[in-house]
Amino acid sequence: GKLAAFLFSFCTVFLIKPASMSVVALVFGEYFSHLTLGHASNLWFSKGVGALLIVVLGIFNVVGVQAITKLLSLASVLKLAVVGFLISCGITVLIKGQGEIGNFQPPLSFEGSSTNPADYGLAFYYCLFTFQSWNSLNYMTEELKTPEKTLPIGGLVGMVAVAVSYFLCNLAYLTMFSLHHIVDTKTIAMDSGFIAFGRAGEIIMTLGLLVSCLGCVGGSICCISRNLQCTADSGVFPTCMGGISKRFQTPVRAIIIECTTMCLYMLFDANALIPFLSTVEWLFYCVTFSVILYLRYKHPDTHRPFKVPIFISVILFLITGTFVILPLFSQSSRMPTILGLM
Repeated sequence: GKLAAFLFSFCTVFLIKPASMSVVALVFGEYFSHLTLGHASNLWFSKGVGALLIVVLGIFNVVGVQAITKLLSLASVLKLAVVGFLISCGITVLIKGQGEIGNFQPPLSFEGSSTNPADYGLAFYYCLFTFQSWNSLNYMTEELKTPEKTLPIGGLVGMVAVAVSYFLCNLAYLTMFSLHHIVDTKTIAMDSGFIAFGRAGEIIMTLGLLVSCLGCVGGSICCISRNLQCTADSGVFPTCMGGISKRFQTPVRAIIIECTTMCLYMLFDANALIPFLSTVEWLFYCVTFSVILYLRYKHPDTHRPFKVPIFISVILFLITGTFVILPLFSQSSRMPTILGLM
């Protein structure tokens, strides 16, 4: 119904997507400040750089999508290049005989681990935050010739590729650094390039990651603003938020609103934003899987172009429900989680 559409659209365009992109913009700012200022960098300078990135990419989105399209293509290639370079850093450190092999020995690997299960739920929030782009595939359904075939294949191939890439990246981190260094540093990728290839490796890794963040934020502004424009034009939001500019043929008002929202989220701590937006996001996932179960029971004979096996829906319903509830029992994420549920 309209209420459900309003709640999901509101959370998507004003909470989940802008908050997540503000975190990515902050990562851009932190790496840029460390590259240019070194140890003299500070948090507010990083946030200022991140906010400036959002404004510049917003202007690019207003002017037209061709530049953003080219940027996204370049960013996609560089993301894979960064992953490959990071893995090569780990291999280089091993060849030099400088690897932290002790990280793979069980007594050291689990030293200082939490005994609170809720903390592991919070850890999953941070891990799954990097996987959230899979749900963007659904926005392309109308433009696919055979979505019942292409969509599942694209999702599976993409998720497997991302999972393998991230596994190898974390393996490289554990090979190069102590557990304490991994926890304390904010620029782990930059440190990887430096320890393997010196200052040149540090610069290469940082530039690749900056372009990757730039493409991620630019593409998200493009998608989220059109989401807001469509929902405003359909009456879910005030019509003043929608419309297409006659001069630029882009949703200028929606772009301005989304960029402003992202910049406002830059004022908050990223460690609070991730549990907050993840709670909202996984709550909707849980509701989605519960609706699938309900419709399978209520309308079993309805034609479905793509039919998910029922046991998968049951398992994912239980998992997503656990992800929503478990962080409530973690001291460090209780308040952001409660705010997300509200």
